[in-house]
Amino acid sequence: MAGSVTDFLQPGPSPPRGRGRRRWLPVVVVVAVVAVYLFATRSVSNPGWTTDYQAAVAASQATDRPLLLAFHSRGCPPCAMMDRLVFSEPIVQSALHNYVAVRVDVDRQPDLAARYRIDATPTYAMVDLQGHQVAQAAGFTGVEGFLMFLKEASKQLTQADPTSAPPPEDAPTDNP
Repeated sequence: MAGSVTDFLQPGPSPPRGRGRRRWLPVVVVVAVVAVYLFATRSVSNPGWTTDYQAAVAASQATDRPLLLAFHSRGCPPCAMMDRLVFSEPIVQSALHNYVAVRVDVDRQPDLAARYRIDATPTYAMVDLQGHQVAQAAGFTGVEGFLMFLKEASKQLTQADPTSAPPPEDAPTDNP
């Protein structure tokens, strides 16, 4: 029966081996790259951070805690990775209580980026109570790397002004 309704179910000639698959490969690669990019640049809101630099400076002075500036930009995969993988960790959130943490969008506040000589994101700067930058780290660091930055920055703060730095995590306590 020619032209029957079931003719479309009959297998037709198959394309040469591998030829059909190769035609879809660019599409699959593009979809994968877009998916990875969207996942990598998706930022997570982290509690304890402010975006108001002036308010943070005032809070730093009022609480005698140094400023921790996190310079980031929109569409920065390492910035989003720091948000998701580092700043979301309880040990990092606990360590940040010793500082007034400020997120600075370099696209919206280029004057601050220039003031602290920021040329890449993410970049983290520790600022003492007098407004002097005492330490800086750039790029994705991971949890251990970021905690090491905080520890080293605290040492720099102590050397600059012994009263302006929080005690290091491994400092001996007065309790017996």
